Amino acid sequence: MKKKVLVPVLASIIAVFAVMFLGGTGQTANAALNNTIMINKSSGATVYASPSSSDPAGRTLSNGTSWAYNSIQIGDSGNTYVMVAPNQWINTNDTYKLRDESGSIYVNRLTYVYSSPTSGLTTQILPANSTWAYNGVARQWNTSGLPAWVKVSTNGWVKAGDVAAWK
Repeated sequence: MKKKVLVPVLASIIAVFAVMFLGGTGQTANAALNNTIMINKSSGATVYASPSSSDPAGRTLSNGTSWAYNSIQIGDSGNTYVMVAPNQWINTNDTYKLRDESGSIYVNRLTYVYSSPTSGLTTQILPANSTWAYNGVARQWNTSGLPAWVKVSTNGWVKAGDVAAWK
């Protein structure tokens, strides 16, 4: 009898300490999204065994796929590389950097919605003179200005160039 009660109690105590010391799940989710890239090259991105274009690993990541990264290095010719797995590096020139940003946008004309920054049109169109909440952006790696794409739904992205105003 005592073992049946003890296991759930210990599990609860461990869960409480994990939240206290490691932070809530919201922080973990945001950190993961902010360290995510999306492949933005129609032929896919070459995987390198090190941050060097002369060291291909013989693998390609498909266009439109998203990958978490945990390290950034400047490699050959001043190119920036991110590590997506041990000894697996991607040149950031082949990616978008995904960020967890939110706010609202205003579109002043019919605006097409895409299923991702690297995919085709959906059947959705944002009507002219409407405001929409957004909860993510995709930027070219080395740009700090406006993003290239804005996430307006789970699988809905609009080109930032189609946005008339930001809030």
